[in-house]
Amino acid sequence: MSRGLSLLVISILAGFSWSASSPAIAQNNGGSGGQEPPPPNIHSGNTASDIDRVGANDAGILDLNPNVDVSLGGIPCDSGSGACVITAPSDGGASAAAAGGGAGGSPPAPPPPPPPPTHSEIVTQVCPSIPQPAIGVNPREWGVTGVETWLWDSSSRSDQDDGVIRGYPVSCAITPYRWTFDVNEPTAETYGHQEEYEATAAGGEHEDTPVRHMWSTKGTYPIGLTVEWRRETSVDVDPRVVRRATRPYEVREIVIGTVPNPADQ
Repeated sequence: MSRGLSLLVISILAGFSWSASSPAIAQNNGGSGGQEPPPPNIHSGNTASDIDRVGANDAGILDLNPNVDVSLGGIPCDSGSGACVITAPSDGGASAAAAGGGAGGSPPAPPPPPPPPTHSEIVTQVCPSIPQPAIGVNPREWGVTGVETWLWDSSSRSDQDDGVIRGYPVSCAITPYRWTFDVNEPTAETYGHQEEYEATAAGGEHEDTPVRHMWSTKGTYPIGLTVEWRRETSVDVDPRVVRRATRPYEVREIVIGTVPNPADQ
C-alpha cells in the first residue's frame, strides 16, 4: 500500500513540474498551437548548482523551481512560472565579461607604467652638448722665442639641464676636469721646458693661467688640446668623454744686438 501511494505522489509531482513549465515554453515558441521542441541549452533548475552552470554563451529557457532561492542578476524571469529567458550575446560573452570587469566583477587591472628612460635616452634628449675646445694664446698673433706664451681653453665650462621623459623627471650634468696641452716643440726638453702640460682648470688670458710655455726655436707648431669630461645623468655616469682641438701657432725669433750709432760713421 505504501509503495503504491509513493508512486502516485511521484506521478502527481512530475505532472505538476511539466504543466508549470509548459506555458513558458509555449509562450517562447510564439503560441499554443503545435508545440515545437524547446530551443537548445534549456536548463531545468531544481537546485542552485544548476543555475551556476548557466554561462554567458547559453541561450534558451531556464525553468526555475520557485522554491529554490537563487539570484540571476539581470536575467528576466516570470514571477508566476519561474521561467527565465537567457539570450546569448553576439560577441560570445565578451561584452558581458567586459561590463563586469572580469571574473568576480572586480575592476580591470590598470595598464603597466611606461619603462623608465635609459642613460642613452637622457644623453640624447636632455644632456647639454659637450663643446669642442677653443685654444687661446697670448701673444695672440705670433709667439717669440725666449718669451712665455699663455695657453688656455676658452670654451669648456660645466653645464646642467633637466627634463621629463615618458613622465619621469631626469637630469644631466657635464663637467670638464682635465686639460692637456701639447706644444709639439721637439727641442723643448733640450732647453729645460716641457712639451706637454696638464692642468685641472681651463685657465684664461692672465698671468695666473696654469699653462705657460717658453719657445726655444722659431717655427710654426700645431698646438694640441685634449679636454676630458665627466657626464652624469640621473641613471648612470660616463666617467670620461674626450674632446680634442688643434691650432697652428707661429713662433718668431728676435735677435738683440748692438745697433750702430750713426754719429760714429
